[in-house]
Amino acid sequence: MCAKNDLAGLLACNRLSPGLAQDQVSFWLSDVTRRDELDDPDLAALRLFERNLPNRWILPLLEARGPVDGPTYLTFRQLARRHGGELRHVSSLSGPDVVRDLERHAPDLLISIRFSHIFPARLLQIPRLGSLNIHPGDLPHYAGLFAPFWQILDDRATIGCTVHWIDQGIDTGPVLWCGWLPVDPARSLLWHVCRTYPVGVDEVLALVRQMGRGRRPAGLIQDRRARHYFRLPTRDDFARFKAKGFRVVDDDDYDELLAPFGVRPGGLGPDESVSDAASGGLRRPA
Repeated sequence: MCAKNDLAGLLACNRLSPGLAQDQVSFWLSDVTRRDELDDPDLAALRLFERNLPNRWILPLLEARGPVDGPTYLTFRQLARRHGGELRHVSSLSGPDVVRDLERHAPDLLISIRFSHIFPARLLQIPRLGSLNIHPGDLPHYAGLFAPFWQILDDRATIGCTVHWIDQGIDTGPVLWCGWLPVDPARSLLWHVCRTYPVGVDEVLALVRQMGRGRRPAGLIQDRRARHYFRLPTRDDFARFKAKGFRVVDDDDYDELLAPFGVRPGGLGPDESVSDAASGGLRRPA
């Protein structure tokens, strides 16, 4: 499982986890930060709530808290432990050690969710059944970065979620399935991003079961003439997004996204608040 080390990637992996209960799963995580995410205030806000708050404060606090009553989502470290696999942070896929490590794992299947690295051809040859990607856009029309944002900005009523084979291009592999998340004007961009990937989870699990029975679907070749590749939004793009009445992040949405981890609204426990963590009021557990 190759995922971005952020809230959206973690939510999607937790949705996949029960359907892979009988499988050994290792997690490779990417921590790529692009320059624009540091300079643009809206991209910086997303980075704060997607990555910085969860990874620096919320998830370490949850691991230190230990088990709670009732089912809850797990951190990446806990997921790897549950599935008997390894956890690795991947800064690059170009080194020979990466190839050796994947060969050592000898995976049947590679699943990518928000992984920020492009897979070299050599790596794609290693998984026995191939490599799947869950893309948060209607392919080939919304390839590239920030697909949920661009679909909302284009006044689409739904956001596409495409499951496709990975080839040597970027979001160009044969399409296996496309589902849809209705756009909710009352919800933030971060909410839409985190809710799009789970749309494809059931289909990925269905594909895993098919391949376990010896059936590997080929998928449909994308029409390159219909392809549109998008990059990060500019400040003007965000201004147009907000002019339509949408917000980038929202407190209530964030509470909802954290709820599956056993985080109650406004806090992590009786004396542990997200706002305290954000301001440095809590020490990060060792």
